[in-house]
Amino acid sequence: MLEEQRELKRKPVALSVTLGTEDKDARPCKVRDLSLNGVFVECDQTNLSKDNSVELSIAIGKGKQEIRHRVPARVTRISKDGAALSFRKVDMDTFSSILELLYVSKQ
Repeated sequence: MLEEQRELKRKPVALSVTLGTEDKDARPCKVRDLSLNGVFVECDQTNLSKDNSVELSIAIGKGKQEIRHRVPARVTRISKDGAALSFRKVDMDTFSSILELLYVSKQ
């Protein structure tokens, strides 16, 4: 998808996450970029295909301030180095944490 077609621009972010699939296969991934609507993760995309439902587990913050968020998502694109995911439901705490990460913190 071209940058001009995105609703919201993505920001480069370095986070380690876990990506879980419906068959409970969890794999470590690294976030390459993030927006309020989705994320691109660098990972082994074996057994992933477009429109798969997945769950992203993201730890935001540091030390005692770290909060783990679980976000249901859908695979929108697969590439040789990872997958683009579109968030399905984001609760208010997760939304606030992503907003802070995108617009407040100097990640």
